[in-house]
Amino acid sequence: MMEMDIKKELESGELVEVLTGYQLPSFVLYAVTLNRDQQPAKITRCLEVLKKYFHSN
Repeated sequence: MMEMDIKKELESGELVEVLTGYQLPSFVLYAVTLNRDQQPAKITRCLEVLKKYFHSN
């Protein structure tokens, strides 16, 4: 679960964190389009912005 979703329960002690040293692997995101050569400019730009955003985070 994401910590922000259960923050209140963690703070109250209702839930306790286990496996504190465990890190989830990073996720993979795919964009599926019809044809790479004939994409509208707005789709190409959107994919560029998403790629930049997820590479920086």
